[in-house]
Formats: sequence, C-alpha cells, structure tokens
Amino acid sequence: MGLIPEELAALKSRQTAWETAYTNHRAAQIAAQSACRGKDNSRKSSEFLLRQVTPRLQVNPMVTDEVREALKITASQTQRTSVGTPSSRPLGQVDIKDRFQHVIHFVDEESQRRRKPAGVFGCKIWVKLGDAPPTDPSSELKFLGTNTSTPFKIAYQGVDAGKTAHYMLRWVNKRGKTGLWSPTVSAIIQG
Repeated sequence: MGLIPEELAALKSRQTAWETAYTNHRAAQIAAQSACRGKDNSRKSSEFLLRQVTPRLQVNPMVTDEVREALKITASQTQRTSVGTPSSRPLGQVDIKDRFQHVIHFVDEESQRRRKPAGVFGCKIWVKLGDAPPTDPSSELKFLGTNTSTPFKIAYQGVDAGKTAHYMLRWVNKRGKTGLWSPTVSAIIQG
C-alpha cells in the first residue's frame, strides 16, 4: 500500500489507544447505568418510607411549622376554612331546541364564563308556568333540579304548549347555602 514502517507503527499505536479508550468508555457507560438504577431504586424505597412518616409529622403537635418548612412538607390544616355563601348570581338563557323542550344555559354573572365560582357546587333551577313572571320566588316557583354544569334540559307535556315558562336560578355551595336569585328568563313552550 506504499506505507513506510514508521507510518504503520503510528497507525497501530493509534488503533491500540482508540480500542483501549473505547473499552474504557463502554465500561464507564455500563457502570453509570448500573449506578443510575441503584440511585432510582434507593429513591423509590426512601420515598415509600417518607410517605409513611410524613402524615404523622404533619399532625404531630411537637413538630413546628418551621421544622415542617425545613423538611419541605406542608402543614396540615388544623382549622377548616369556611365556605361562604355564593356572592355572584348565575345568568340564564333559554334555548328552544325541540318541541316541548327548553335548554337552560347559565354563566357566572361576574366572570361571564360557564365555569362555576369557587366553592360553588351547582346551579339550582326553578320555574313558574304562566303569563306573569314571578314576584315572590319563595311561593310561586317550582324546583326543577340542581345542575353541576351547564346546560340543563327540561321536557314538557303537550298540555303545556303555548304557556310561558319563567326561570330563576341560584348558585348553591357545597354546604347547601344558596346565593342570590338570578334575573328571570322566559320562553314560550313550543308545541
């Protein structure tokens, strides 16, 4: 091939050095992978034990909040936060999809979004059938149900065709406390 002996010796020396470096590299990779598996297994067993101990530390009166913070664990709440009465109102809209059916869509008055306000469980929906809208919700309305998400569907009978349905809504929180009445929304029941 036209190579002189010095060149052949240099190539052989470089090849031997590369083979040694490659063998050392592969050994280091295998050792690193093994060490990584050992680290992961050690972490899993540590986390398992910590998950057993942490709840006791959170409620132990001898462990202060400063110690909990240093251990990076949250303090358990000793007092419940009260859920207040909903302060906003749901705003309703009636959609006439089919004969003898109304679909009530509702949004929050403050956010104008379909998402319920914080602490609210659902929307209570009432109706009055008749020409005049209700003036006294406590005595004139019939309760239809509580819906946790919009929309709410109501099916009517043939005898109700042509009547006006007046709807009023209220938010209810998770403890059953109701908020303010919504404005009345009305629609005629199509026959």
